[in-house]
Amino acid sequence: HARAEKFAVDQAERWSQEDEDLYETAVCVARCRRFLRFSYAFGYLAFGTTSDGRELFEFSQGEFETALERLTGVMENQGDKLGTDADLDRQRLASLKVVLEGQLATFQGLFQT
Repeated sequence: HARAEKFAVDQAERWSQEDEDLYETAVCVARCRRFLRFSYAFGYLAFGTTSDGRELFEFSQGEFETALERLTGVMENQGDKLGTDADLDRQRLASLKVVLEGQLATFQGLFQT
């Protein structure tokens, strides 16, 4: 996760000069990577090896990671093309970001219970 977080930070720096929406997306990915990295330790400490809450936590963690990987994939595979007139890719990127932010809020809620 640390390498993927660095990739997102590098993209944010590159895109900060080009496009505010792309910059915000890269910052979101970096923030989510950081959160996910520390969630593994939290899950183990909070739920141990057996718990009903652990199953919900691991499910939410998996859903969050899947959404994060999907958004990262778009950034990696099509990031250079997004600066052109690839409106469909930009819409896809924006919609994936909205989904990821929603899942981040839900996942963070598990930390507060």
